[in-house]
Amino acid sequence: MDADAVLDDAFERAVLWEAPRFWIHSPTAERMFAQVQAKVERQVAERNAEILAERARRDAARRSAEAKLDADRRRKERFRQKLRAPYRLDLVALSELSSPVAARARLSRLSERDASAIDLARRRYLDGDSLPPFLTRIPTGWQLIDAHPHLWQLMLWGQFVRGQPVGTRLKPAKWVPHLGRIVGFDASLKRLFDAQQRDWQQARTKGFRRPYPYSAWFFEDWENELIPSPFDLIGDLAEQLWAASLIELQDRGVYEVVGIEPDLAAFEPERQVQAAAPTLPMTTLPETPSQCHERVLGAERLRLEAQGEPYHVCVICELPFPAGRRCGCGTALQPQIVRPPSSPG
Repeated sequence: MDADAVLDDAFERAVLWEAPRFWIHSPTAERMFAQVQAKVERQVAERNAEILAERARRDAARRSAEAKLDADRRRKERFRQKLRAPYRLDLVALSELSSPVAARARLSRLSERDASAIDLARRRYLDGDSLPPFLTRIPTGWQLIDAHPHLWQLMLWGQFVRGQPVGTRLKPAKWVPHLGRIVGFDASLKRLFDAQQRDWQQARTKGFRRPYPYSAWFFEDWENELIPSPFDLIGDLAEQLWAASLIELQDRGVYEVVGIEPDLAAFEPERQVQAAAPTLPMTTLPETPSQCHERVLGAERLRLEAQGEPYHVCVICELPFPAGRRCGCGTALQPQIVRPPSSPG
């Protein structure tokens, strides 16, 4: 600045206000900063204490809720085991009867035991002819009925459908008590089904809209699925009669007789049309049913193995069929998986 500038206001203005400056030390500013920092630290400590207290309250509430849920689960499990206790032996029998080995053995025993009764029913209702295909199905859950499936299906058809005039209304669900009277049920499986039905009805009475099929909450899901229902067995027979064009569904659970003579087109296997080639007449012995059965099974196995992909074999009728499908006998038992040898190259 000029020397004369110190004599007027320019010097004072330049020194006090306009010249660049910065603080080297300010006790007041440091004291105020310390006060603000202490206040912030105090607020942080208080907030952290609140957070820890809230977390402790939430953890205590969670532990209390979990303890209550565990107590409820234990109490419910004790109650469930109490309800299951009367059926413990029946559930063991259910597991044993559902095995493929036991199913084949039981079906073989029933076939030998009921052979004379089946012949008698064939003479009564079929004039001694062989069973039509709509009565030869082995339905899922057949173990519930204490008779060979061919026998009770033939008897129900002969007593309630055969000879009925066209237009007759039928309610197959009402055949269940009659089925219990003429052939009876397996005691263990029937008790399990009755337990399912009672629990299902009680739940609906209390307002729980539990859908069909019948089930009991104290049984495991796989147990509920394995327990057979007589209504499902009767429904399966009704579907076979429907496929034979003998009856037709009119309303829920109500069928009407629509034919006297069965139409067996739905039960005939699909055959490929081939051009007939002239052949010389040959004298051959007719095949027996067992030889024909083995020939058909062998041809089907060769066809499936030629595809080079795994296929299934039914544990009941031993019929091979492609993976992803279900055997025509209707069994729900797990089929055997066959993996053909991989083709070279």
